[in-house]
Amino acid sequence: MEKTDDPQVGARLVQDAHISYPTYKSDFAKQADAELKATGNDSKLSEMNEIAHPRIIDSLYALYFREFVIENGFQKPLTERYRSALKSYASNDYKYTFVRSGLSHKLLLNAGLIESDDAESISFYANELIDSRMGEYSLILRCLDKIKGSISAIEFRSMKSRLAQQIEESKIDEVELEKNIKLMIAEKEAFFEKNPNIKEGRIFLEGWKAIGFGKRRENLNNLSDRLSKF
Repeated sequence: MEKTDDPQVGARLVQDAHISYPTYKSDFAKQADAELKATGNDSKLSEMNEIAHPRIIDSLYALYFREFVIENGFQKPLTERYRSALKSYASNDYKYTFVRSGLSHKLLLNAGLIESDDAESISFYANELIDSRMGEYSLILRCLDKIKGSISAIEFRSMKSRLAQQIEESKIDEVELEKNIKLMIAEKEAFFEKNPNIKEGRIFLEGWKAIGFGKRRENLNNLSDRLSKF
């Protein structure tokens, strides 16, 4: 969800051009889930949304990388800046993981790195995406397609293996996710029916109801099929 200046809207659902399947398990997310189930309070979910907001990545990218044009030979200074950007978030594992994945995503796509012939850099940021466990499977597969034959067979097999393991974990997570969200929707709807004057939490309810689980499962299966063909 993204806040707006319109008091009648409050927030809108941001439709991404891709679907991600995070398998990263943070203590902060577990606390938010426990609080929501125990008390119905979704304040920690709101806090997570603020911590992991796209504008953070946009700001960091503009600050550290705006003047860079991706060409062969730029790998070292680019990576040094990337590590410098990450360093300030080392004390917060949740934000560090979000920034790690988000900046790698932008450097590959927005900066045009994935279209270059720099297999070393593409491999580095693809590994960052895999290790962050933020479920950017579609982009990782594009990277694998780009670097196959250009990196060692051992490293390529390692990347494939780790990605395959995460995709299978995501398939299991999706079943539990759908079950839990449908349960939360039912509980929230019952709560709001009894308390029509309470507004807090209604935006998140609409966001949950908008999730297309069938599309998510279909996309995940397609990603798994693509990986099996490498």
